[in-house]
Amino acid sequence: MALYFIMKVAIIVCLLTANGRVLGGLVNPHWKGTAAEAGAEEPAEPSNPSEPAFPPPKSVAELEALGYKVTLLNADPMVYQFDDLLTDNEVDFLISNAAPLLERSTGGMEREVSDYRTSSTAWLQGPSHFGSSAVESLKGKVSEIMNVPILNQEHLQVLNYQPGQQYKIHHDWVHEHETVPCGPRIATFFFYLNDVEEGGGTHFPELDLLVKPMKGKAILWYNAFMDKPLRLDMRVQHAATPVLKGEKWASNLWVHIHDFITPFDNGDLNVMEKTGNETTPDAPDLDKGCIDEHKGCAMWAYSGECEANPNYMSLWCRMSCKTCKDEL
Repeated sequence: MALYFIMKVAIIVCLLTANGRVLGGLVNPHWKGTAAEAGAEEPAEPSNPSEPAFPPPKSVAELEALGYKVTLLNADPMVYQFDDLLTDNEVDFLISNAAPLLERSTGGMEREVSDYRTSSTAWLQGPSHFGSSAVESLKGKVSEIMNVPILNQEHLQVLNYQPGQQYKIHHDWVHEHETVPCGPRIATFFFYLNDVEEGGGTHFPELDLLVKPMKGKAILWYNAFMDKPLRLDMRVQHAATPVLKGEKWASNLWVHIHDFITPFDNGDLNVMEKTGNETTPDAPDLDKGCIDEHKGCAMWAYSGECEANPNYMSLWCRMSCKTCKDEL
């Protein structure tokens, strides 16, 4: 009887230790492989209770059932294409209302004019714009597709590109939005308002993806990871390629993680303002040496802002732009 008991214990020990296998959910602590390889579940990554959730968009099947002509151009990160999303009435409204408001597009933290972005821009943010049936219809579609409230959407920005004009590689994420009520731009809905004779596509170099403009078409991509919406996804950097022939009309609609419209109307969207007791200094502290004085410097430098916005970047992002005194 004693020999039988000893043999039974030995068998159980072997089952627990040999090859790191599992018995009753216990894994050999000396196992060098993963828990999944040993037959147990991987421990869940600790959740961040301060990181808000962001609802995923409807599936392609759900969108098709609603009548949308949708194609998933890229699965990870997700890039959707919607054909014939805009009606002729919506397109005509955007172009006719934006045309008299067009101004040279700017870029960078100081909103400077540069050769990096050479289009013209108009914001449709007056009562006659956001109260129109065309804009309400368009924003309603975005809300239905993305499962987010209309209040989370910015006002429409309309763009015009003439031959030779472009917007070099960049990212739509704005770090200053991280500290204001609306939160960052989680997603971009981009609308094409006309057919372009040649050029003028949207290029995602990391995805090897080029989307050609076509009247009424739109694309949607997410600027952050779906499960970590406060972490930007650098894979969706993109560029507006130069228009080679004809002109290009398009429109941006950025979607935030929280309500954008209410704080905008209340004047609470000073993007340079920090939370708590922190404030943005009026000038960089050059005595600190070769450092970056903003957390977004590395990303901005990677996106080409050192060349696009040299007056700001050479001072505030000295390390990333390699403009420290000992490097000049």
